Amino acid sequence: MINKTINLIKLKFFLFKRKMALLIRRLKSYKVQAVFEEDLDDLLIQLDLSEKIKQGKFKCLKCGCTITRENLGIIENINGAIQISCLSTNCIRSTNSQQA
Repeated sequence: MINKTINLIKLKFFLFKRKMALLIRRLKSYKVQAVFEEDLDDLLIQLDLSEKIKQGKFKCLKCGCTITRENLGIIENINGAIQISCLSTNCIRSTNSQQA
């Protein structure tokens, strides 16, 4: 009787861990649609992009202009690589049309 109870507890714990792992995976893949201006610096620091953008190391994925904090438009993860588009209307439209 005790062994059955222990096995049932182990099974429930295993299923709980599995559900939590799936939930965490889903949350990690969640796409952020917008960021408030006051939260942008924190996001860039979390993504380890702040200094790289200040140094001008990113070019727009679409038009090739140097990305600054002022013209930063869209940040994407494409095949494991960070790609950034500027705020230009053509670049934003181009990015949105590719996602559709």
